[in-house]
Amino acid sequence: MKFSIFQRLTFGYVIIMIMVFFLGTFCIYNIDKLNKLTASAASVDGKTIILMEKLFDNMVSQISFEKKYIISKDYDFYNQFIEINKYFKKDIEESEKTVTDSLQKHLLHEIKTQHSDYLSVFNKEKKNIDDKTYRPGVYKKEKYLIVTTININLKKIIRLARKSRNNKIIRSKQISSNVFKVMVFTVIFVFIFGFIISFYNTKSINRPIQILKNKTKEIANGEFGIVSNIPAPPEISELAKHFNIMCKRLQELDEMKRDFVSYVSHELRTPLTVIKEASAMLLDGRYTDKPKKHKELMSIVKEECERLINSVNRILDLSCMEAQMAKYFFRTASIFPVIQKCVLKLAPIARKKNIDIELIPPGLLPEINMDDERIDQVMI
Repeated sequence: MKFSIFQRLTFGYVIIMIMVFFLGTFCIYNIDKLNKLTASAASVDGKTIILMEKLFDNMVSQISFEKKYIISKDYDFYNQFIEINKYFKKDIEESEKTVTDSLQKHLLHEIKTQHSDYLSVFNKEKKNIDDKTYRPGVYKKEKYLIVTTININLKKIIRLARKSRNNKIIRSKQISSNVFKVMVFTVIFVFIFGFIISFYNTKSINRPIQILKNKTKEIANGEFGIVSNIPAPPEISELAKHFNIMCKRLQELDEMKRDFVSYVSHELRTPLTVIKEASAMLLDGRYTDKPKKHKELMSIVKEECERLINSVNRILDLSCMEAQMAKYFFRTASIFPVIQKCVLKLAPIARKKNIDIELIPPGLLPEINMDDERIDQVMI
C-alpha cells in the first residue's frame, strides 16, 4: 500500500507533534514539581530555620534577663523577661503552623513543654527568692538542664530543616538535569526525524517530477514516449497516468495532422491533375473535330474547378466540425446519381492510367435522407 503525500506529511507531523506534546507535558510536570520543591525549601525549611534561630536568640535573651533579675531583683528585667516570653510563644505558635515533618513537630512539642517547665522553675525560684531556705544552686542546675535540652532540640530542628532543604535542592538539580537531558534528546530526535521525513518526501516527489519534466522536453521535440511505472506517491502516479494519456492523445493528433496533410494534398492534387490533363488534351486539339468530346472535357474542367473549390470548402468544414459548427442540408433523394457523378470526376485520372471504370446500375434503390455534398465527400 502506497501512502499519499498528504498521509506521509500528516504521519510525520503527527509524530513530531506527539514528541513535542510529550516534551511539553514532561517539562510542565517537572517544572511544577521543581516549583513545589523550591517553594517548600523556601517557605517551610528556610522559614523553619529562621524561626528556630529566633527561638534560640529569644531563649538566650530570656535567660540573660532572668539572671539579671535574680541577681538585681529589678522588675524592669523581669518585665523584659515576660516580654521576651511573649515573643517566644508567638514564634512557637508560628513554628507549629510552618513545620510539616513529624520528627520536627515532635521536637517542637518537646521544646514547648520544656519551656513551660523552665517557666515553672523560674516562677518557683521567684517566689522563694526572699526565703531563708532559698538555694540558688538547685534552681540553677534544674534550669540549666532544661535550657540545655531546649537548645539541643532547637539545633536538631535546624539541622533537620537544613538537611531537608539541601535534599530538596539536590532533587531540584536532578529534576533540572533530567528536564535538560529530555529536552536535548527530544530536540535532536525531532530534528533527525524531521530531516529524514523531509528528505524521503522530497526525494519521492522530486524524482518522478524530474522524469515528467524530461518527458515534457521530449514531447516538445516531437517524441511521444510514455512514462513507465515509477515508484511515486499515488498523486504523482495518477499524474503520470494522465501524462501518458496526454502523450497518446498528442501522438494521435500528430498522426491526424499527417493524415490531414495527406488528405489535403490528395484532395487538391486530384482535381488539379484532372484539370491539367483535360487542358493538355484541349491544347493538343485532340478533340477539335469532335465537338461533343470537346464539350465534355470543358465540362470536366469546370467540374474539377468546382471540386477544387469544394475541397477548400471541405477543409474549412473540417475546422467547423472541430468547432462543432458544421452545417448539414438533408433531402430525400436517390444515391445512384451521386455515385455516378463521383465516377465521372475520377474518369480522366483512371483513363490516363489505362484503368477502365465501369458503372453497372443496380436494381431499384430506395431513396434516402442525405446531404449530397457530404456523401460526395465520402465517395471521393
